[in-house]
Amino acid sequence: MKKRLVLAVLASAAYASTAGAHTLYPQDADGVFIRQGPGTSYPVIGSLRLPTGVPVVGKEYNWYRVRLKDGQEGYVAGWVARVVYDDEEQLAVVQTDVLNVRARPDTGSAVLGQVRRGEQFRLREIQGDWWLIDFQGKQGWVSGLYMGETAAPARPPAAPSPARPPAAATTTAKGAALTVATADVLTGRNPVYDTLDTVRSGESLTYLDAAEGWVRVQTPRGSRGWLPGPQVALWDSQVEWARGALYRLDEGFWQVAFAQLRTVTPAEGLRLRREPDLNAATLATLPAGTSVKVLQTRGSWLQVTLADGRSGWVAGEYTRAAAAPAAPKLQSATLRVTAPGVVQLELLGRLEGAVAQTGRSDGDLFIALPDPAGRTAGLKVADHGVAELAVAAEGVHLRFTDRPDIRVVEQTAGRIRLELRPALQSVQLRSENGQAIYRLGVSGQVQPVTALAAGGREVVVTLPGTRLLAPDLPPYVQAEEQNGSLRLRIPSVRPFALKRVEGGFDAVFYPGGLAGKVIMLDAGHGGGEPGARTADGELLEKEVNLDVVLKLSKLLQDQGARVVLTRSSDERALPRERWERVPSDERVRADLDWRASMANEQRVDLFLSVHSNAGPPGMSGTETFYSSDNLNAGRSRDLAGAVQTELIRTLGRTDRRAKDSLFYVVKFTEAPAALAELAFLSDPEEARLLGTAAFRQKAAEAMTRGLAQYFRERS
Repeated sequence: MKKRLVLAVLASAAYASTAGAHTLYPQDADGVFIRQGPGTSYPVIGSLRLPTGVPVVGKEYNWYRVRLKDGQEGYVAGWVARVVYDDEEQLAVVQTDVLNVRARPDTGSAVLGQVRRGEQFRLREIQGDWWLIDFQGKQGWVSGLYMGETAAPARPPAAPSPARPPAAATTTAKGAALTVATADVLTGRNPVYDTLDTVRSGESLTYLDAAEGWVRVQTPRGSRGWLPGPQVALWDSQVEWARGALYRLDEGFWQVAFAQLRTVTPAEGLRLRREPDLNAATLATLPAGTSVKVLQTRGSWLQVTLADGRSGWVAGEYTRAAAAPAAPKLQSATLRVTAPGVVQLELLGRLEGAVAQTGRSDGDLFIALPDPAGRTAGLKVADHGVAELAVAAEGVHLRFTDRPDIRVVEQTAGRIRLELRPALQSVQLRSENGQAIYRLGVSGQVQPVTALAAGGREVVVTLPGTRLLAPDLPPYVQAEEQNGSLRLRIPSVRPFALKRVEGGFDAVFYPGGLAGKVIMLDAGHGGGEPGARTADGELLEKEVNLDVVLKLSKLLQDQGARVVLTRSSDERALPRERWERVPSDERVRADLDWRASMANEQRVDLFLSVHSNAGPPGMSGTETFYSSDNLNAGRSRDLAGAVQTELIRTLGRTDRRAKDSLFYVVKFTEAPAALAELAFLSDPEEARLLGTAAFRQKAAEAMTRGLAQYFRERS
């Protein structure tokens, strides 16, 4: 297996959708997934199939935000969507000198005519990168890469609701600059991911996205990846710097602030230092008259930031208050994780008369704080069930993907604190196909943790930070709140797993054995991606993986399991027509995402990916991976251990153990998931073994026994 740590969050340089009535449909009969956020790393919350359409309420880069029938919002990738514009006033504007109009959305189709820069046409439809416009009494297709949207001049702008800030508050264009000397731009939001590029202070960065305290940027060399929030300064690039907000974010911390503005006074300038100390290194000398924003005070020292994103410390006595616009009532809005599962929103400023609206019909949180001097700002959060934190002249708006239980814990004239926690609203028991299923009704976002207790006779489901609001519990189920978390104790010796459902989770307890279990097998790589290979290039990993998976599938079916394959031939898992529509730099991630999404969509009971390894000379053996970020992290660890044990017992290779990892398919598949690396194609002896039918059959038999052990009832 070619080692690749991949986190598929597509570029989402956010911008506001223009006003109007748009309806989104799938481009083909396969339908589309609807996701919780604008990227393939976000969970699938639904699907859409023809002829059904859903209204479009916004757009972030190449992702459409849509509203479902129940009022919930989700995202659909633009490259698989067809958007029909029902608004008579919506216009498409040509943004290049000359552009061909074609009969079909295809560069090989007939040219109907040409349009020129600045010309406007009625917009009818968007399919991927192609736009359908009214043209000379008929309709034609143009490349959307050279077009923009606008409303007709006669159309009056929609007035913002006085009860809610504009939805586009967080989608204003942002500037970005490095706050450290150098930084590595990574493929994912974790320090262990691969480095795409190294950027240096002063280089131009393009802001693309933010999530989980990380910022996604494009470097001057075109690489797109992630930087830790503290390494990046963000500002609203289309707002005067003196009026604009300061944005700070880190893992578990997000802040929108309007800082005090001061001016450097000494004629000879003022040194900007790395630390609040006269002996600290000088970063720059700021000329007289330079405006700075104050981040914090330490004695007589001020930590400041400049308009170009640089920050450091200056001696406060050599600055004075600058002439500035009227200060807004709100000084800062800060969202921070205070404990596992618990988020606190803190507002500071002149907050007399502020009213927290916690029971809104749209499920959002809004703190009304009308302010003529109020400013518009916003920060994408995409963590802990919070989509975004927005500020406007009307107040502060928190938009949720999963609405938590909200309580005001402090409200004074200068400070408001609200605590956001998940809540267990109900627990219901039902029987289905021999399974005992406990439906846990949860509001808010929480990552459950499961463990065994009482010598394996009880399963404990821990919900971090969760409040108990359920009025009744099924017989023999006990609930206890301990150390800020809620623990459910369910008596059972059966194998079990959690499954995400709308409004919570199902804790599923299976009868023992493989019969009736839905198992997804994933043969790694395929098609144009061969994976690892032997030194002579004769044996390809994709061929070994597929052969072993087909053998394993037959063995499992012989024992009554229902097997689903991500691929059954030398093709990628992602269908060819979808592969061709995905941007080239996203295709590998999209293929991995398709595999995980198949498992999540079909709600399988177990996911096992089969690979062959590669490494430097002298490296050999068998290893199996799971992810502690998986919804069923504990059960995934059990699965990887069972598979690893049987592979070592049967194949007799070096035991490289079961290991935690960030591999995409085991992280984002919600069922218990493991990835087995059978042996090393780069090792001559193991390459010889992997090339034999007998070794592959033994591997399939070993994994069958491992899965049977996993589904065994505990004695």
